[in-house]
Formats: sequence, C-alpha cells, structure tokens
Amino acid sequence: EMKVMENWVAEFFLRHQQNPRVSGTSLFSALKPDDSVKLKITAVLRDISNSLIQGKVDEELLDLLEILERLLQEDKDSVIMGSHKSAYCWTAIECTLRFMLPMTASEGFFSDALERIWKKRIGESKERKSDLVTPELLKWESDLKMAFEEPELYQKIRESNIRYNAISHLNQLLKEQWALLGCSSLES
Repeated sequence: EMKVMENWVAEFFLRHQQNPRVSGTSLFSALKPDDSVKLKITAVLRDISNSLIQGKVDEELLDLLEILERLLQEDKDSVIMGSHKSAYCWTAIECTLRFMLPMTASEGFFSDALERIWKKRIGESKERKSDLVTPELLKWESDLKMAFEEPELYQKIRESNIRYNAISHLNQLLKEQWALLGCSSLES
C-alpha cells in the first residue's frame, strides 16, 4: 500500500517538474530496480526532456533511448514508435557530426566516433535485434563510413543541419510518449 503511494507521488513529481535544476544527475539512475516500469519510463522521459532543455544532444541521450526501448518492451502494451526510431537515428548522426568539425575526415576524432557509436553501440543494437535499427539508420551508417573516404560527401554531411532533425524527432517522441502515459496515477 505504502509502496504504491510512494510510486504515485514520485511519478507525479517527475511529471510536474518545471525548470529542472541543471544538475548532472539522472533521475532514472536514482530509481530502485523494483520501481514500477511506468515510473522508470517517466524518469527516462524527464531525463531526455532535461537534456533538451539544456541543449544537449549527446551519447547519454542514446543511452536513454536504448533504456526506453527496453522498458517499453517490459511493458506488454507498448510498441516502439516511429518517432523513437527516428530520434535514435538522428541523435546517433548528430553525435557523430560533432566530431566532423575538422575540414577533413582524417583530422580529429571522426574515426573514433564511427568506431564507438556505429561499430560498437549500433553493432550491439543489431546483435540484439533492436527495433531501433531501421533501414534509415543503416543507410546513414554506410554514408558516414563512405564520408570517411570521400571528401565531398564528408563536406555535405558536415554542413547539413542534423541537430535540428534530432531535436525535432526527440520532441515528437516526448510528446507521443507523454500522451501514451496519460495522467499520473495521482490525478486519475
């Protein structure tokens, strides 16, 4: 009984948290393993939202999108939506693009980013047959690898406004997921 109330109160506060303190702490990581899936989903959505409010589109967001996928799979009624897949794809591209600042692919950390984000992280997503691995994601993967060899493609990708797309898809995902969660248990 008490546990249920605690969950409801936590969920209510997470949803109504305005102007998050710009602290580095993740709400999701503060939860206990036996907290409800709904509460965990709420915390992850709030963490994604806090990142966007702070203007951060980084690899921690990829972690959160992967955690959200796993939580949604635990929740029998949920499906992985198009907005989630697109948000993952464009966030991965944006995380790579941040390392395309030098004029040429061989300078800087572009090859490290390809290795870390695409070969390791997305490689693991492929292995576990994640729904986040889409034809669009795979197409970008091959384009980014080609960009390493082809200066013109490198420049073209480097100059494109990937960040705007990533943020749009992340906002769309948040809107849809909050709507799916409905009212918090305290309000219903």
